[in-house]
Amino acid sequence: MLRLGGNLKFYFVDDDNVFAYLRYARNITVDKDKFSNGNNLRLGIGFPFLKRDDFNLNLNVFGDINHFDLEDTDPLVFGNEDPVSIFFRSYGISVGIKF
Repeated sequence: MLRLGGNLKFYFVDDDNVFAYLRYARNITVDKDKFSNGNNLRLGIGFPFLKRDDFNLNLNVFGDINHFDLEDTDPLVFGNEDPVSIFFRSYGISVGIKF
């Protein structure tokens, strides 16, 4: 999957401190046999844990929802299902660097 979208950040104090972010991206598939397209939505909060003059290291905590529109394929698990779309919900942490 390739993703194309945008990111909206809200800094609570200034751009070197805690921030909340919302990301929306369109999932563009390279395997047209399984998936047609889909959406990705991520809501998170970032905490800078190492601040330097040239860069910040951030710890991000987020919730993520992926939606995929399925093509006419064989059933995923059971023989009697015919799904049209599928949702994946996940939570995670990541480390980022800001220059």
